[in-house]
Amino acid sequence: MHFGRRHPRGLRLWLLAALGLAAAAIPIVPVDAIAQRAPTLEDILAHSRLSETDIRRVRQGEIVWHQWSERSVRDLAMVIAYQTRLAVPELVNAAMDELVDLHVDPSVLQVRRIRGEVTPETFAGVRLDEAEATRFLKARPGAELNLSAHEIERFRALGAAGADPLETSAAVRRLLVERVRAYRERGLDGISPYARAKGEALEIGLIMRRAIGRHAGQGLDRELTRILVEYPKGLPPGTRETFMWIERERQGRQIFTLRHRMVLSLGEQFVGLDREFYVSGVYNSFQGVAVVLPVEDGTLLFQAIRTSTDQVTGFGAAARRRIGREVMAGQFADLIERTRSR
Repeated sequence: MHFGRRHPRGLRLWLLAALGLAAAAIPIVPVDAIAQRAPTLEDILAHSRLSETDIRRVRQGEIVWHQWSERSVRDLAMVIAYQTRLAVPELVNAAMDELVDLHVDPSVLQVRRIRGEVTPETFAGVRLDEAEATRFLKARPGAELNLSAHEIERFRALGAAGADPLETSAAVRRLLVERVRAYRERGLDGISPYARAKGEALEIGLIMRRAIGRHAGQGLDRELTRILVEYPKGLPPGTRETFMWIERERQGRQIFTLRHRMVLSLGEQFVGLDREFYVSGVYNSFQGVAVVLPVEDGTLLFQAIRTSTDQVTGFGAAARRRIGREVMAGQFADLIERTRSR
């Protein structure tokens, strides 16, 4: 599938519905230590659903996307290709800036970079309104909130003690501290599962780990895949990464997200990871892997995007997923236009 002809000027590395990036003055350091071969256009064509016709459309300014392998009933997955006139270094610099989310995404209320040691003060701007505080205090296993069984117990205890929104906000800040520390120390293994109804535990870390294996569809070799899966182990010298927290308004609710971005340089080519390793509600997780290739008149970008959400399950699941993909693609195009107009 493709959108109409477009020539976006300020595209970020990874775009998902309600996500974005902006340029930052951050130097890019080549990772000479990675001996593996960078993915080529031929690799991508051989391992994805993209065709030579698709590439011609992309070179003419279109945004092309196809459904990708969806591993569970909660998955929405797409492969997206597009071109920007920006040079690769400019584009990759953009991946490290958090402010574009605020500028191009109307759902974003605030975004803050997480620097150095994480403490409750890192999340000083997290203040729950009364409705969201009540959700946390009445938490139970299910899709309304993404909490582990232990986290649910803690919030239920606060509710029984009559906690107010200020006290609940402080507890959410502590939760975010714990989630960031665990992910920084143990990567995907440090992500506590979400408690769902009937005793189900939604293993977000496992979902993301399995999804990375599917990114071989972009021609990633075994060593590159290992680096993305086993973070923070064995990061090559020169790897660029950033963490941030984001507050959005989604479906009339406050939603808090923890996000990790990482860029690996392979000569003139780049591989990027964009991962939301905690989302408080509405959807479960997001992960994108991008391959960035220089061309004569700009840069080609190939992105494998995967979102997990309970909102596409249940009766009419197939139709829900189809609609969900179309919504994602439409929002993706809208964000490109917003970025282009800046």
